[in-house]
Amino acid sequence: TEHSISRRRRADGEPVHRRGSIDEPSVKKVVDYLANARVAGIFPLGTTGESVSIHNDDKRRLIELTVKHVAKRSMVYAGISSNCFRESIELSQFAKSAGVDAVVAHPPSYYPLSDREIETYLQKLADASALPLVLYNIPQTTKLDIPIDAVLRLSKHHNIVALKDSSPDRERIERVVRACCGRDGLPVLLGNSSLFTHGL
Repeated sequence: TEHSISRRRRADGEPVHRRGSIDEPSVKKVVDYLANARVAGIFPLGTTGESVSIHNDDKRRLIELTVKHVAKRSMVYAGISSNCFRESIELSQFAKSAGVDAVVAHPPSYYPLSDREIETYLQKLADASALPLVLYNIPQTTKLDIPIDAVLRLSKHHNIVALKDSSPDRERIERVVRACCGRDGLPVLLGNSSLFTHGL
């Protein structure tokens, strides 16, 4: 399919000036490096890119700049995670207008959520997102784990195209890969480099 996931994706760091504004020439260098390495997808506004520290205006500029400079050499997966649902949806709409291929989001992370609340939130986010959604599990920062049974139910949503799982829990990763992968399964992107071999 258009959004099938079968090759390397790379979360990129966002170069900024000392005062916090986007260092546009350096962004272009990072994008060139990744695209020339033939990664299949580039992921601005993720954890490596410190997206929670970037102003909303700069997020939009970074998305525009990345898409324009990638120039269709790789797919672009933009992070839209926020504790504010409306901000995530608005950023998904902007990302679509900019030419992004898919968006990535983890559950909100300030308040503790039950397993059911996590699933409901992600369901509503997928319903409202302007682009295909990659679920993002990163308990190191959110203090939440997306339950595996919830992932399986959410995988049937027409707008959910993959799971990025950065959990350091080896047993969880093995269970996720077994549960999700298969001929018609949900693609799983492993975000923890120490566990990459568990996805083979």
